[in-house]
Amino acid sequence: MKIYKYYTVYKITNTINDKIYIGAHSTDNLDDSYKGSGLHLKRAQQKYGVEHFTKNILHIFDNESDMFRVEKLLVNEGFVNSTSTYNLKEGGKNWTYETARRGYDIAVKRGLHEKSTKACTELRKDKKYVRNWMEKTAKTKMDRYGTLGSNSFTGKKHTDEAKRKIGEANSVHQSGEGNSQFGTIWIYNLELRENKKISNTEDIPLGWQAGGVRDFDKHFDKINKKQEKIDKRKEMIKLFIKIKDDNGYDSIRELHDHLIGCDMYSHSAEALRRFINKHK
Repeated sequence: MKIYKYYTVYKITNTINDKIYIGAHSTDNLDDSYKGSGLHLKRAQQKYGVEHFTKNILHIFDNESDMFRVEKLLVNEGFVNSTSTYNLKEGGKNWTYETARRGYDIAVKRGLHEKSTKACTELRKDKKYVRNWMEKTAKTKMDRYGTLGSNSFTGKKHTDEAKRKIGEANSVHQSGEGNSQFGTIWIYNLELRENKKISNTEDIPLGWQAGGVRDFDKHFDKINKKQEKIDKRKEMIKLFIKIKDDNGYDSIRELHDHLIGCDMYSHSAEALRRFINKHK
């Protein structure tokens, strides 16, 4: 991930009606031409002219976490519900079902959801826009990973010599009776919160499972968080399907354009399709 010189929280003000937008922006130049983001703000800038919007930097940090922490404090639920702001969702880096739901409700109330689908459809017909979007996406991947793949090793392979060395290093003292676990297996019991080692010729007792747990508190916490994550994703799917049904969309592509326009989703239409199919 690219490291920037400045991590800022800024305020954009419409000098005609005094409505404001607060956001976070990472940059190497405090005097860059960045004038905010967000569906409602961008439409206002198109309506009134970007020259009627001023930018003030409220806070400057040297790290991303502090930037998003302060943005979250400023752009809270009460702030986005105010009619004097352009923000549609609460601040902070973590996106949740609850913030998406509230953002959608605000977009509907402000009459933005119907316009967004039409605007996205028109943009997709603009070859220049599509080309610029693809170039921007490619640049982001290069800055973040150093490759167009998802990580720095995408498209690469270990040489035969490297594979041999890795194999030799992993095999030292790890074969036969030289292995401390030779002839045994670890098992654990969640109810008893206990691990123990038994002979691999023994049957695993009732209530026990193969493997081991280092920290049972963390183990249960991980299970609970995983279930919470699954439940939230299912709720998110219900919301997306409701939006699709309420608007009479026949395809995931139409739903995707709507969600993008309302700042409720930021990935591709194919990713949305896989997400819905996986968590139905």
